Amino acid sequence: MDNKEKRDISTENMSNSEKRAKVAMYSTSDSKKRMNAQMTNSEESESDVIEPAEISDNPIGAPLKKQFQLELSKLRNMTFKNKIDHIWEYYRYYLIGIAIALFVFISIMVTVFSPSPETVLFISWSSGFATDEQVNDLTHELELLLTDEDKYERVEIIFFVTVEGDPMMEVANIQRLVAMVAAGMVDVFILDEQMLIEYSMNGFVQPLDDILAEIELINPNVSHKIEEHLFFADFETEYGEVSERLTGISIGDSPLLTELNFFEQELFFAMSVTSGQHENVVKTIIEFFEPSNLSG
Repeated sequence: MDNKEKRDISTENMSNSEKRAKVAMYSTSDSKKRMNAQMTNSEESESDVIEPAEISDNPIGAPLKKQFQLELSKLRNMTFKNKIDHIWEYYRYYLIGIAIALFVFISIMVTVFSPSPETVLFISWSSGFATDEQVNDLTHELELLLTDEDKYERVEIIFFVTVEGDPMMEVANIQRLVAMVAAGMVDVFILDEQMLIEYSMNGFVQPLDDILAEIELINPNVSHKIEEHLFFADFETEYGEVSERLTGISIGDSPLLTELNFFEQELFFAMSVTSGQHENVVKTIIEFFEPSNLSG
């Protein structure tokens, strides 16, 4: 091998050595870069970690689970009074909303599952005097007579009191009564003679001739008793004619009211022209003159 070939081999060897050195240098540089990148990422990750002390006490905006944990942590360290104050301060609108929703829900449930009872007899009482106890006793006796214990039924007695010297109240009562009669709500009137005459002429009451005939078939004894208590008044027929008809029965001294300690008064029993409780009206008249359910 001549000198030229040796130089070429030496040059090639040197070149390869330089190449390896450069590769090693690049590898070292890449390693340093990777190490630097890892350190940088590690520092960034550490900066993202929230220490317990850095957690905000304000639960607003935090995840639901974290809010719940924060609230529990706060409440554990509070007195009872502070707990109440804290809950009211932050959650009063939620509590008010829940209360309203519960009220509406309960009202709907009560309405659905506790319907109003059916009224089997509605009495409009416009004259005389009676205490609350007497009215309650009379209502009780009539309910024993007319209602079915297996059904949700009741008897209603409503007083339409006229205040002397207050024409506005009197007009309001008349308007209310007319509306109730028109709606078919009223079955029986208990009133004085003058009001009975007015009601008869204005077509509010119906003649009791058929009722009396039915009572005579059911209970002749009662029919005989009420003969002296019948009241006749001028009655306007549907054709505009006026005739004297049986429109009321005097009950002020009837056995039922006497037994219930009502004061003897000028009271008359009349049937509303729009009543749909014909059978119960007949039973009620019989009960007034021959009580059967007095509980003593």
